[in-house]
Amino acid sequence: MVFNDHVQLLVDSGNRFRNCTIDVEANQIASQISEFRDALQQTKANSVVTKPRANSHEQLLYQLLFKPVDEFIANIESPTLIIDTDSFLSFLPITALYDGEQYLGAKHTFVMSKGKQILPSATLSEQKIAGFGLTKSHAVLRSKPLPWVGVELDQIIKEDEQDEGIFPGTLFLDEQFTTMNYVDTVSAGAPIIHVTGHFDLVNDSLKSSYFHAGGGEFLFVIDLLLGQSESSSPLIDVETMVLPSCDTALPSQGIRDLGTDKQRSDRIYEGDGLASAAIRAGAKSVLASLWRVDDASTATFVQSVYSLTEQGHTYADALKETRTRFINGDIQCSDATENSTHIFERYRQNNTDVQAYCRGNWSHPYHWAALSLFVGAMQ
Repeated sequence: MVFNDHVQLLVDSGNRFRNCTIDVEANQIASQISEFRDALQQTKANSVVTKPRANSHEQLLYQLLFKPVDEFIANIESPTLIIDTDSFLSFLPITALYDGEQYLGAKHTFVMSKGKQILPSATLSEQKIAGFGLTKSHAVLRSKPLPWVGVELDQIIKEDEQDEGIFPGTLFLDEQFTTMNYVDTVSAGAPIIHVTGHFDLVNDSLKSSYFHAGGGEFLFVIDLLLGQSESSSPLIDVETMVLPSCDTALPSQGIRDLGTDKQRSDRIYEGDGLASAAIRAGAKSVLASLWRVDDASTATFVQSVYSLTEQGHTYADALKETRTRFINGDIQCSDATENSTHIFERYRQNNTDVQAYCRGNWSHPYHWAALSLFVGAMQ
């Protein structure tokens, strides 16, 4: 919990409890988190990734905010950490913190909580997926084509036995991505909803915000959350909603004002974000992003998570394992693009080669720390 002159850490392991007071000005922490986020995104294009320095944001914020937690759980084998953040701490990419030897994303399994929750343990192995995305330029907005949206969904969803996808499901790409198709699909009770592509947070208001859809349409957030419109929890049948587009976890306005005199006084910033809205609408868990993500690395990251869940991993464990593979260089851009070239060619809208999407070293936290799992209703 964040107060003007200190941060209160409450750690509960079930049979032990620790209450730790950190004497630090709230504005100081907010500024450090803002600078940390900026540094992660500004250095994303670096070709060389080095070990974070002792005075880096990764280590300073770890020492200040997370070391007490690590000391408390030191004797607990393979804990899953359910994090319930307060105020601007919601902007902190916890998995990108560094303890001096390794990133927390490879050290611990994390889930971001929205209150009194239980960790989702179900895998996707017997559930169908409904995937929605626009690979082309939007007919009205003339936005940048996103061929990796096609790659992402094609590698995940198997509509028939000839497809290369991982799980059975239905794919709504380009002209098939309409508001009517989406609402009908959700209302019919789809357990896994995957929506990707351009997401515009308009005037920092969810009511005005939308995904770019096919045929010049817009899938507004109100329709995204509609589902069974007569229900008080319209997404009650959704086990997991996957939203790997830019800024789907947190509102951009709060991010821009973080650490400035315009910083909001709200206790819980992420309550305005799309992930929170989906959980309030009944979705049991949501995979969403903490910043503007890279097309190719995000598509590859999400595909890895699905592949691991198919092997029996929980969502949270699959996220940890995927982060570890990115950090260790086991998943690299050159390999991913080479393996995806035949799919990429189906959706390419110009002469851009698939290798042109290899931007930066994928072991950098920018590429693997953006996506977080948020949990909602008890399972």
